[in-house]
Amino acid sequence: MIYLDYAANTPIEKEVLDTYYQATMKYFANPNASHTLGLQAKEVIDQTTKHIAEQLHVLPEEIIYTSGASEANNLAIKGILERYKHRGKHVLISPLEHHSILSSLTKMQENGFIVEMIPLKEDGQVNVEKMKSMIQEDTILVSVCSVDSELGIRQPIEEIGEVLKDYKYCFFHSDASQAIGKVAIDYQNVDLITIAPHKFYGMLGTGMLIKKKKVGLKTQIDGGKSTTVFRSGTPELAHIVSMEKAFENSIPIMCSYLFVSIAYGVMMNEAGFAWYVALLVSFLIYTGAFQFLLITLLSGGTSLLTIGVTALLMNSRQLIYSLSFIDVFNKMKQKWYMIFTMTDETYAVNCNLEDQDKEQVMFYVALFSRCYWLIGSVLGAVLGHLIPFDLTGIDFCMTALFIIIFMDQLEKNKDHFPAVVGIVIAIICLIVFGSQNFMLPSLIISSMILLVKQGGTSYE
Repeated sequence: MIYLDYAANTPIEKEVLDTYYQATMKYFANPNASHTLGLQAKEVIDQTTKHIAEQLHVLPEEIIYTSGASEANNLAIKGILERYKHRGKHVLISPLEHHSILSSLTKMQENGFIVEMIPLKEDGQVNVEKMKSMIQEDTILVSVCSVDSELGIRQPIEEIGEVLKDYKYCFFHSDASQAIGKVAIDYQNVDLITIAPHKFYGMLGTGMLIKKKKVGLKTQIDGGKSTTVFRSGTPELAHIVSMEKAFENSIPIMCSYLFVSIAYGVMMNEAGFAWYVALLVSFLIYTGAFQFLLITLLSGGTSLLTIGVTALLMNSRQLIYSLSFIDVFNKMKQKWYMIFTMTDETYAVNCNLEDQDKEQVMFYVALFSRCYWLIGSVLGAVLGHLIPFDLTGIDFCMTALFIIIFMDQLEKNKDHFPAVVGIVIAIICLIVFGSQNFMLPSLIISSMILLVKQGGTSYE
């Protein structure tokens, strides 16, 4: 069975689970205790919280650890309404909110709070202009999820925040469970943010509420002081440090494929191609470097034969990648799909996978990486059509990406022969054939040398 319900729950990454195990075994003492082991555990939590805060661009004291997104939403909704009920009892929400928010507000309606739904536009986003007209003097909370969990609609959080920042006692909450680790959103003007690590390869039973420093809350769980006065209970150190690990692992995925493919989509639009052309090319070809080059080839009226030969030669490195994993691919039902989807990025990830469940992990890496690329291509093409862009220097993004990948592999792999061959042959061909014609011969010669050298060995 192929599992696609990642919006509900993602499988935990082995590295995250290892982090949890190591933290549980090493730091088992109560972080609230005053003895040595307790103080050591508290120090780990403090350092982890500081690191998470840096990644989220918030203050460490603004982080409240919870048992999950549902508790975080309950704390945000009930906590803010009970704390500021003397200021007003009017609440605005989108119709797409999670049940934990709707149920919390139903409970608060029994105490006299009035809840209104902000109308949606045809594209599923909340109508910000309508929202402005619905704000009253006694409106104390607006809650809009960052990304809808059913349809994947991204809401205009930045725009809503700009509107609400001028209302001193109208606070803005956003359930970012479906956004963090997937899309970049500016939460500068959001007062309360819900986060769930199990949506980005973290652990169940872990959550977080970001509460900006200026905001007060009525606590919902009474007890002794923990990592914060707003949520009592013994801190779960292992959950917290595993959450940090999940954050680290999700950020590079989002920052590579998504942004590069958006750049590609923008350039396709600039060249006069519709969004569905960008999607079709990404679906059928799916090699970033050649897709960028293809824009120039198609715009210049290059023959299909030339384009085909160029694609074969430019993407010949994928043959080397696939050969290095041929034994693994032969064990998989998705053998031909894996060969087709092997890219520089997926190769780099697959080279560093553990042996346990390697085939399954490799398939998911290929599948979701391709989804990132397809989504980014369409998004870039649409954005390029709606918003004018100055594309000066944008074509350098692929060069920068390849340099990063090259340096990463050079550092991780002991065998530097392929790298040396590539550099030396490229320089020789550059001198012999010139800057306009060196790429194809350098690819051909390098591939032949590596094929001969490789024999039956692997460059994993």
